Amino acid sequence: GLRGAGPRPSGADRGRTRADEAAVMGAMMAATGEAFVSYSLNCEDVLIHRAFRDVARGFYVDVGAWHPRDDSDTRALYERGWSGLCIEPLSEFAPLYAAERPRDVFLPVALSDHEGEIVLHEIPSTGLSSVDASVVDAHRASGLTPVERRVPARTLASVLAEHGVDAIDLLKVDAEGAEEAILDGNDWTRFRPRLVVVEATLPQTPQRRETGIAAAMAARGYRHVHFDGLNDFYAERDFALPDDFVLPPNVFDGFVPARVDALEAQTRSVQDYAKSLRSSLDAQQHELENVREAQSRQTGSSQRQIEDLQTAYVTSRDYAHSLEAERDRALQQIAALTEENARLARERTGFVARLEVIQSECSRLATAEATARS
Repeated sequence: GLRGAGPRPSGADRGRTRADEAAVMGAMMAATGEAFVSYSLNCEDVLIHRAFRDVARGFYVDVGAWHPRDDSDTRALYERGWSGLCIEPLSEFAPLYAAERPRDVFLPVALSDHEGEIVLHEIPSTGLSSVDASVVDAHRASGLTPVERRVPARTLASVLAEHGVDAIDLLKVDAEGAEEAILDGNDWTRFRPRLVVVEATLPQTPQRRETGIAAAMAARGYRHVHFDGLNDFYAERDFALPDDFVLPPNVFDGFVPARVDALEAQTRSVQDYAKSLRSSLDAQQHELENVREAQSRQTGSSQRQIEDLQTAYVTSRDYAHSLEAERDRALQQIAALTEENARLARERTGFVARLEVIQSECSRLATAEATARS
């Protein structure tokens, strides 16, 4: 159907649609056994996969290889078990190839139709570096700043001979305008790839570059089998291609674009991280509940202790009050006794004084009586 036609599905319907599509895709991949990640910029490796779907250990020559993974036309083949020569004048990629594709031989040279040196106009961090001055002028006009440096130049034939190559399944050439010179530098009677993929448009445009490549390849015994909007595909005269080779890449190829695969991997990583966070949070929640229960038990025990202390305090306070009352009563009794003692002391003093008077009177009477008798 046309894009945008009909009512838009709800969020739930969109979710079911995506799930259904994923299920169908998974079923087709499982049925064909051809599921793979496509790294090419324009799905070139999907067509290449069709051409060599029955070849488990093939050999490729990747000219203008650039990055060992990003936008690579041979990475998917490598992951299937293939290997080959990866030729790229930018030596900065050598450590990446050594780390990611150790079966491959990485050659940091430029190819041309002659041996010697050649001026490479390098545009850092892009796949646009070129030895073609007209291509570089176009890049410069668009605001890019090429850096010129001289690099070794080899012919494809000399490189293949040096490395003892005999059978080549795939030759891919993406050299930003230098493709024709590179192809002219091969010995086509000795080195005959079964499939040749050549970039055929001006860099960064869909416009075909005017070259003599098609005529030269026909003269070399190669037939033009496909143009994908960016590259021409040439097959050696005796190389039979499957009937579906020229069809656009489609759902039945069972491939996943590398960017989608990377996003899915990131999604899985985020989901795994979220799952681990959830597990960690659940564990922390469980631990927090245990702490709360322990605190609750401790709080209950402390509350009981506080209540016991409060009861003891009230009892002690009441007892202290009773003691104070008894003390006050005792003090009152002491005061009363003290006053009574003072009163008795005063009475005693009076009694003593009267007794002394009586004793004195008795003594006087006794004296008087004695005197009278005498």
